[in-house]
Amino acid sequence: MSEITSASIVSTAKVRVHPARKRELFVTLSSLLDLIKSEDGCCGYRCFEDLKSDDTFLLLGEWESPSAWDRHTHSENFTVLMGTLGVLGKRERHDFNVSTLIR
Repeated sequence: MSEITSASIVSTAKVRVHPARKRELFVTLSSLLDLIKSEDGCCGYRCFEDLKSDDTFLLLGEWESPSAWDRHTHSENFTVLMGTLGVLGKRERHDFNVSTLIR
């Protein structure tokens, strides 16, 4: 498992899904996250469920450089991820944040 300190870019996305489609989200993400993790420059990618809100999830991506993050955002995996969130999500926009770690 990677450590967040090995990344220079951290991306987070807070998403809300329809509870009836939560299983579909898990099935889709289980294979998609493995593909994303194998992308060049990906230090780690995980999904967390909010324990207080069973329809809210946090996707956490760790990238070794801004260029790795940029490549990801232009990849087929990112397009599939965004399409999945668009279909299964409760709203059109999801809260995305990208942070640069300063060492």
